[in-house]
Amino acid sequence: MSPQERRQIEQTPGELQQRYNTILDAMANWCADLEGALAQSRGVEAALNDLAGWLDNVENQLKNLMKPASLVRERLNEQMRLVQVLQADVDSHEGAMQKMNQSAQEFVQSSKNVRESKKIETKVKEVQTKFQTLVKAVNARTAFLNEVSTSLDVFTVNVEAFDEWYIEIIELLESPELLTDETGAKVDDIAKRKDKKRPEFEDMMKNGKNLVGKKDVTDTEPCKDTIKELEEKWRELADI
Repeated sequence: MSPQERRQIEQTPGELQQRYNTILDAMANWCADLEGALAQSRGVEAALNDLAGWLDNVENQLKNLMKPASLVRERLNEQMRLVQVLQADVDSHEGAMQKMNQSAQEFVQSSKNVRESKKIETKVKEVQTKFQTLVKAVNARTAFLNEVSTSLDVFTVNVEAFDEWYIEIIELLESPELLTDETGAKVDDIAKRKDKKRPEFEDMMKNGKNLVGKKDVTDTEPCKDTIKELEEKWRELADI
C-alpha cells in the first residue's frame, strides 16, 4: 500500500463524519423550520377561527335586528340603539381583521408548505368576504333606521306646528270680534292664512303618507290616525 493510499483511507472516516454532521445540521434546521411554520400556521388558523366564530355570532345578532322599523319613537330609539351597539362591535374588529390579514400574508409568503398556504389563503378570503358583507349590511341597516327616524321627526314637528296654527285659527273663528266684523276683513285674513298654510300642509301630509307607506316599517297606526285627524281638521276649514 502506497503512502498516498494510506492517507486516503485515513481521511475517509473524517470526511464521512463531516458529511454526516452537515446532513444532521441540515435536518435539524429543516425540522426547526417545519416546527416554526406549523406554529405560525396554527396561530394564523386560530385567529381565523376566532374571527369566523365572531362573524357567525354577529350575523345572527343582525338577523334578529332586521325587524321592520317601528314608527313609535320609543321603540325606534331602542332599535337604533341595538344597531349602534352592533356597529361599534364591528368597528372595533377592523384592527383585528387587518392584523389577521397581515399575519396570513406573511405566512403564505414565507411558508414552504404549499398545501397549508393555500388552505390559509382560502380561509382568509372567506373571512374577509364575510366581514365586508357584514359591514355593508350593518351600514345599510343604520342608514335605513336613520332615514325613518329623520322622517318621523320631521312629521312630528310639522304636526305640532300645524296643531298650534289650527288652534289659533279656531280661536279666531270663535272670537266675538268675528261676529261683529261687518266688513268681513277678519274672515278674509283667516282665509289668506289658510291659503298660505296650504303648501306646508300638503308637504306634511305627503311626508306622513310616505312614512307609513315605507317598505319594512311597522307600528303605523298612530301615524295613520294622526293623518286622518289632520285631514279632518283641514276639512273643517273648508268653508273659509
